[in-house]
Parts: sequence; structure tokens; C-alpha cells
Amino acid sequence: MKVIYDISALPEMKDIIAPLEEKHGIRLASQNELAQQQVETLKGQRAISSDMRFEDKTDEYIIQQLQQFIQIGLKMYYIAAVRETDEFKDALSKLGVTCYFITELTIDGARKWLDMAFVEEGGESTDSSAKNPVFQHISHVAVQQKEERTTVPTRAIVVSGASGAGSTFIGLQVAKRLSQANHVNYVEAGLRPCLTTWYGVSDADEAKATLSEPVLPAIEDGNLRVYTRNPFGDEAISLRAVTETITHIPGVAVYDMALQDYLASVNHSFAQETVRVLVTNTDLHRCRYLESLPADIVVVNMAPTRLPIDEAEFEDYWPNAKVVFVPYEPEQSLAVVQGQPVILHSTGVQTAIHKLVTHIEGGVGHADSLVG
Repeated sequence: MKVIYDISALPEMKDIIAPLEEKHGIRLASQNELAQQQVETLKGQRAISSDMRFEDKTDEYIIQQLQQFIQIGLKMYYIAAVRETDEFKDALSKLGVTCYFITELTIDGARKWLDMAFVEEGGESTDSSAKNPVFQHISHVAVQQKEERTTVPTRAIVVSGASGAGSTFIGLQVAKRLSQANHVNYVEAGLRPCLTTWYGVSDADEAKATLSEPVLPAIEDGNLRVYTRNPFGDEAISLRAVTETITHIPGVAVYDMALQDYLASVNHSFAQETVRVLVTNTDLHRCRYLESLPADIVVVNMAPTRLPIDEAEFEDYWPNAKVVFVPYEPEQSLAVVQGQPVILHSTGVQTAIHKLVTHIEGGVGHADSLVG
């Protein structure tokens, strides 16, 4: 059984970790237990800390302390209050610290963050991740509802999903369909090469699409405005700043987020009504990892058309959400090669997307009344 040492000074930590112990094969250990260990035995072990431990210490001091823990081989997790700038976040990210930035701590939110962090480690020991480090960072995407705002979108759609499940494909399909009758602001915020994959632009042109002040669309396609974070370089503006800006731009907002940001923002509203769409594929093991994530609509993408699948089995993972099955057809691969944002000639895909958009346009309450 793996150990995670609690050096957070948070009284809620036992309640946060307890339901995860059996699921991930971990045990919460105290700070006193950590102090009794030989340094050479700590390599590959985990520890979790927080701002509460350091009270009024400076960010520079916190970074130095975390660096010392990392140097002895500990994999660090850190719960922090949102800062005014990204300097602290960036410093922790460079150290390989898995961070959770919050405005208010909730046991449920912190538990879901740790659950997903452990899942994304693939159940492997942190010895192997030290050899091939994956720096994870969960950005806090809080959008404050300010009374002085004059333009607040009536609906925002937040799309995310498992790696390789095709969330950008689904997000663009939804945005394009909605743009037939509305202005739509589509934000590819997951650092994926959206423009090169779906609009056929060069890598060089995609690299120029870094969002900065002022926030401007990279492409305008009829009523659809496409904003993309640059996957080839450093960001000039935070995701939080992007969402706050998009809130003031008329039109429906569609945010295609990385799974970490989706998780970090589950308690925040991006508009008067926020509809959350979670994308997975037909891999049941992946569905088990994602089933604890809240969603209004779940899209099972790349569903086989020639092999039977039990749709009810997938619906059991998300009993409170509507489940839409999008078929995998050869035209999808052709569309990627040709840089088509929407497959106009695939009847099966378009039928499924129409069903998905019907759920979205009807709102969460209306979707519950729809059949299938």
C-alpha cells in the first residue's frame, strides 16, 4: 500500500483522503511518521501540503520548502489560495508539484481533484514518474459573477474528456451547429492544436494564435469565432482571464477544456446556465475512471457501428446525465486529413450531434425530459 504524508495542517484532510484509500491503495500518514523515516526510504513517496501549513509565509519561502521535499524524492501535492498573478503557479508547475488553486476549500472538490490526479498517474508508482516526469497542474477557472457586468451569456457549454476521446471534435461540432442560429465563441482551452487539425492552418500560423490582451479570435467562420490557446509556446494570458473576457462578448460560449480545468471549475458558473459535456469513448475502464465526474451530458464518442455495444452499460456510469452515442465512421479520419471542422456528409455523426445540441439548447432540465 502506498503512503501519502499529510503535512498540510488542514483538519479536513482525513475526510478528503478516506474514501480514496481503498480505491487507490493508499494510506494517509502523519507528519510525525514522515519525520521518523530515513531519507532514502522516501524516494517515490507522496506528500500533500497547503497554504495553511505556512500561514503568513511568503510565496518564495513556500517554494523553497517544497523544493526541499522534492529534492529528497517526495512527489508533492499542494492546495493553495488563488493568487493575483501566475508567478507562484508557474513556479510550482516547473517543480512538478500537482496544484489545486481554490477560493474556498470544499472536501468534495479537493477529493475529486486528488482522485483525478491519482487516476492520471495511471496507478504507477511515483518512482517511474520520476524517471519520466509529467508535470501536472490544475488551474482554477473561477469566473466571478460581478454585478456591474452588462453582458452575461445566457448559456455556456463546457466540454472536456478523456485523453484521445475526441473532445475537441465534439466541441467544434457543437459550436458549428449552434452557430447556424447564434453567435458562438468557441475557446479551445485545452492546449490542443485545434487550428492545424481542424482548419488546415500551418504550425507557424497556429503558433501565432496565442491569446493575449486584447483577446481576439484566431478564425471567424460565419457566426463562429474560434479562440485558441497556443499549444506551441508560453501563454500570454491565463485561462481565467480568457473566460472573464469571453463572458462580456455577445453569443453562446463553448469552452473546450483540459480535464484538469474541467474538474477545477465544476462549482463555477460561466453564464446564467452552464451545461457540462463530458466526452469519453467505448473503453469501459476509462468510463470507470471518469464516472465520478459530474456532467449534464455524456458523449460516448467513436462508438462502433458494426459491432454491438450495450448502451445501458454506459448509461449506468452516469445515471443523472443524458448519454449520447456518436458513431465512428471513416469520414472522420478523412475530415482530419482535409482539415474539415464539421463532417457534413456523415449522416450518423450529424444525427448524433443534432441530438446532443437538442439536449444543450433545451437546458439541463429539458434534457431530463427527453427520451434517449
